Amino acid sequence: MSHEASVNKFILETAGNFIFQGAGRSGREPLSSGEEEYFLLTCEKNLVSSFICTALSSSGGNALLSERTLSELKKRRAKSAAKNSFFRKEFEKLSSKAGEKGLAVRPIKGLSYLYSLYANFPEAREMEDFDIYMDYAGLPLLDDILLEEGYEALNNYPESFYGKYLNSKSYLHRGTGLLLEAHYALVNTRIIVPPHLIKLAYGQMAGAGGPDAYDEIMINTEHLLRHSFRRLNWYIDIILLLKKADDPATLSERAENYNLTLPLRYITGTLKKSFSPHYDYLPGKAGDGADLAISLGNKSPSFYIYLKMNRNASELLKFFIFYLMTNREALSI
Repeated sequence: MSHEASVNKFILETAGNFIFQGAGRSGREPLSSGEEEYFLLTCEKNLVSSFICTALSSSGGNALLSERTLSELKKRRAKSAAKNSFFRKEFEKLSSKAGEKGLAVRPIKGLSYLYSLYANFPEAREMEDFDIYMDYAGLPLLDDILLEEGYEALNNYPESFYGKYLNSKSYLHRGTGLLLEAHYALVNTRIIVPPHLIKLAYGQMAGAGGPDAYDEIMINTEHLLRHSFRRLNWYIDIILLLKKADDPATLSERAENYNLTLPLRYITGTLKKSFSPHYDYLPGKAGDGADLAISLGNKSPSFYIYLKMNRNASELLKFFIFYLMTNREALSI
């Protein structure tokens, strides 16, 4: 087994055991020195160092790693704790100021998970930036609030450009260099997009309070699809969500509704191949799509899954127009 396969399996199995059993990694030999080097690089790149440190520390699994590696993981966890504390304080301050002026904002993505999925171990969810969700009409007001709080817009596009071509606006905190993403839509439906994305908007999700656990899985599935299934922290988010969204019929129905059955099967197939006991009930079988990923090497399986997701000639045409119009870096395919 390659270092990549062995390390990814180690990370996902550790996460599954901790989330479903309250235990860290067990039942195998420690990582080799070569695997440990790759492990540290993988954890850093995928923002999972803090989570794995927490998971292993919970059950004496530290013996599987060297003292040097454990020490590095603990340093990263401390850094994550400080950053997340800042993110939470910033959001709560901004939310209060926006509320005073009649603008409702709420946390989404990783920031929202600090209050829910990771509430008992918030330092474990590493983030590069923090995301909020708001109504598009409130963007000028948010600009004024953020300017007062030491933020500046990263791009000064004309105001109409944001609503027409983008679904968020990015801001940089001048004092800390940290990023804030203000979203007013999950995807932009004003340009030609793959049909499945049109349904992925908060206003169309189940419940007035936003998406439930099943819809959160759909959001993360689409996110992984768009980024070539390469971010292990989003897999861990899905594992945590699966503990809540535990009805396979509802999960399959929701995936069908958003036309995300194929990418969901790819994700669940990866989880089953990594550690099967917790995921026997999920759609698909162990390794679904994995052979395709291996045969492509560093190339993304996302493009081929996108192609299969288009159910007729009209959808296929829209996809190719979208593909040709969209920045490859943004699509990651």
